[in-house]
Amino acid sequence: MQHLFLVNPDFSPFDKSQIETLLCTERRFYDVRTDLPVGGLLEAEFGRRNHWTRIVLSTDATAITLAWISTTALYVALLVRNWLGRDLRVFDTQYSFDLLLEENTTLADFDAAIDAAQREP
Repeated sequence: MQHLFLVNPDFSPFDKSQIETLLCTERRFYDVRTDLPVGGLLEAEFGRRNHWTRIVLSTDATAITLAWISTTALYVALLVRNWLGRDLRVFDTQYSFDLLLEENTTLADFDAAIDAAQREP
């Protein structure tokens, strides 16, 4: 199973309270869990039925993981980027791409950039 990772370009940790506020404010996040015994500081589900992903803030707060590489996960990555108001680095489990999510990145641009990066030798 592939995952999408979001990190700050300088590898600094995320502010847990900012991520928690997003998860509790955006109505499409549900089953928000905090201070998990293992696996992360925060975790939630996003979406419904066949169009969902899980978001996890790592225990050291340096990475956000999105389960599965899907349109929903890409959308959540953009949602996080926009909520934080800063560029984010994004890559996958197999490191088949490493991209910078910038302010005006659209879902279509993001998807096309991933496709292009995965086709490069």
